[in-house]
Amino acid sequence: MDAEKIKSDLKLYIEKADKLRNSNFVQRAIENSGVNLSMGLDKETVVSRRGPDDENIEAFVLTFRFFIQDNEPISLRKIKDIFHSELAIENEKSSFDDARNQLNMFLDGNTMFNINGNITRRELMDIFIYGGLSHANPEKKIKYDSWMGSNIPVAL
Repeated sequence: MDAEKIKSDLKLYIEKADKLRNSNFVQRAIENSGVNLSMGLDKETVVSRRGPDDENIEAFVLTFRFFIQDNEPISLRKIKDIFHSELAIENEKSSFDDARNQLNMFLDGNTMFNINGNITRRELMDIFIYGGLSHANPEKKIKYDSWMGSNIPVAL
């Protein structure tokens, strides 16, 4: 691998990671995020969400996609090549592999949602990004719409 290309890719990786870490999405998610549910026998059920707004979410996903789309030089799958190149020391290789394996195990774990079966974090992320936010995949859009179909009003 070309050392200048590696340097350029790592610089972009750090830049985008910092952008995510310092984003309004992360700040609002940390400060006050959650869901309020209001219901009663003679009242309409209302769900209200606190935390990042739609603009925060869309801005975060736009940058986040750099790390998950394999057509990007800094996707986690492609950045692995840097950590397995001759420029990386053994400790860096194993640290990256450990972190990537832990992330994959986390993503493959189940969420609290069960819609015709358990929903993994990876599937949830995939459906929301490629079915709800970017609408890039028609099958995922159908699944997203079916998940989001509800008669409960949501106040944002």
